[in-house]
Amino acid sequence: WNSRNDKRTLWIGYAGVMLLALYTLYHTAFLFLAKGLVLLPLFKTRRAFVVRWFAVSFGIGATFLPWLFFRYASAFTGIKDVAGDTTPMDLVTFAARGFAAISVGTTIPLSNAFQLAGVYALLIALALVIALVTRTAKIYDALLLWLTVVPIVAYYPLYLALPLYRGRLFALACIPLIMLIARSTAIITQRARLAIIPIGLLLVGTSAYSINNYYFNYN
Repeated sequence: WNSRNDKRTLWIGYAGVMLLALYTLYHTAFLFLAKGLVLLPLFKTRRAFVVRWFAVSFGIGATFLPWLFFRYASAFTGIKDVAGDTTPMDLVTFAARGFAAISVGTTIPLSNAFQLAGVYALLIALALVIALVTRTAKIYDALLLWLTVVPIVAYYPLYLALPLYRGRLFALACIPLIMLIARSTAIITQRARLAIIPIGLLLVGTSAYSINNYYFNYN
């Protein structure tokens, strides 16, 4: 994959996939923001790659603009009608609910969901601290973190304009979060192997609780 033609094929494939994703879900724009935040600090060391990525990303955005201009007004009106006069949540509550939605599910009562989501947040935070202290942090750790956080937080200004909350709005952050939890588990268990037992019980227990609520208690 080092030849010029192969690299060009990869860039074309990346652009095509991201353009299709953007046409499928507007929130894909947040993925560009997350990646840009990771790549900017690399500008001095990998300037050619970073410049090329930004050029490709702007090209994808320009290709999406016609659809945005023609369809944004009708989409905006439809969401506004559904949202009604709902009072928006503050940023902390909004982010907490978003994180809980993708970490433990939307069928668990909020009080329990917040507690379980807090445990996952502590797990990730502990792993990141260990990685930084031991200098084993990788660039993809930052990428996974931003791909999880940005799609949740960056949506908030739009939510204030149209206060319609749905757990699925944060779906793009779900897979990065799963990978981040896996990475966090690996970092922690490298230092304390027995930690795999409580972490495994947390993962299995949360899934069982969420699935049980979905099938038997959720209305």
